Amino acid sequence: MNLRSRLILSYIVVITICLGLVALVFAVAARSYSDRVTIERLREISVPIYVEARSLSAAQPTIRDVWESLEAQATESNVAILLLGKEGRVLRAASPFRTQIEQLEVPDTVLTATETTSGAWKAPSGQTFVFVSYPTQTLGLSSGGGTTVYHILIATPRRGVLATWGLLLRPLAWAGLVAFVVSLVLAAAIGRSFYRPVQRVTEAAQQIADGTYDLQVPVEGPPELKRMAKAFNTMASQVRVSQQRLRDFVADVSHELKSPLTSINGFAQALLDGTAADESTRVRAAEIIRDQSRRVASQVDELLDLSRIQAGRVSFSMETVDVGDVVNRAVEVFGFRADECGMAIARAVQPGLRVRGDSDRLEQVVSNLLDNALKHAPQGSTVGLSASQDGTWIEVSVTDEGPGIPEDKIEHVFERFYQGTGVRTGAGLGLAIAREIVVAHGGSISVANARGSGAVFTVRLPAAPAEAD
Repeated sequence: MNLRSRLILSYIVVITICLGLVALVFAVAARSYSDRVTIERLREISVPIYVEARSLSAAQPTIRDVWESLEAQATESNVAILLLGKEGRVLRAASPFRTQIEQLEVPDTVLTATETTSGAWKAPSGQTFVFVSYPTQTLGLSSGGGTTVYHILIATPRRGVLATWGLLLRPLAWAGLVAFVVSLVLAAAIGRSFYRPVQRVTEAAQQIADGTYDLQVPVEGPPELKRMAKAFNTMASQVRVSQQRLRDFVADVSHELKSPLTSINGFAQALLDGTAADESTRVRAAEIIRDQSRRVASQVDELLDLSRIQAGRVSFSMETVDVGDVVNRAVEVFGFRADECGMAIARAVQPGLRVRGDSDRLEQVVSNLLDNALKHAPQGSTVGLSASQDGTWIEVSVTDEGPGIPEDKIEHVFERFYQGTGVRTGAGLGLAIAREIVVAHGGSISVANARGSGAVFTVRLPAAPAEAD
């Protein structure tokens, strides 16, 4: 059974229960109303009886003098008439009903009443009677033995719930049927309003599973369904980005590894088929295979490192780090390379700069920026490395004197394996890894062309609090 059928079925159950409760409450109310109507009828019947008894009381009659008239009225009106003596003893009882009404226990409210009273009581047989009682001790009615009649009580059986229902069954049945149909239509409409958004999300999820990732569902309906739609759209966007990253990753790997693997395969084949005949050629082929293998291994390590950082699977050892120490270690590593290329690294580091972060990862950022600058700076030039504080931010800048970056290519510099068509090409993974590390530390990294020539890479990191260790 699908969700829509369950919703409609649950509505049907709820509607049926509600209609049943309404019917039960209505039956109780109808019985109360029926009691009031019966009491009013008994009052109308009791008036001539009481008047007749009052008119006869002037002649000081006995019970026998008026009983024949009372019995006739009881039969004609289909009510029970009882004459009660002191303490509720039944002196006479005229009843057209089969119930032994002579054995009833008269309520105390009747015996103590000094004026007309009404109500209901249950006879020993279990049948309930509705009654009207008149006090008559002032009329002087008495039995043959001198027993005074204290009350004239007129009663009739209470109409049962089923009997009441019998009178109202047809109109109630039609009203209930109409209410049920209308409620069912409304329930189906309400169920559709809940089910339709869920169905849209289900269909969209199936399309995503089939490979269609550019999907968004309408954000509408109750707040809960809106939150579900927003969550689904967020998930769909993340899936789309993840799939795009996966495709880019496969394309990048294919592109970057194709060239070194081709070189490795070519020179290995040359060694196998004897093309590399002399010793020097074989040595050169082996050196190229070694270098290209190292290049492949390095790129694979960088790819794995970048993927782990982007997936949040890299834990950073956060501590207070002296920026000057990080810069000095990076310069020591790249100082020899700069000397070999006839270049210089100029440092300008403000003392006492501290940030919260992973020292090794921050050194990796500075190293990647220095490596990128040395690759593109001309021989004999100077690479600038500076660090200063700007309010609550620490800025680390690396400047080179290279050809700069075309303006339309700057926004792509930090992408993986970005290959521009300008002078600066082959940015590789270093800058992409540097950006991910900086972002993970709550900072930002940017690039701009210098005023004269070259490019300036700037890293901004939150300064460590003064009280930090």
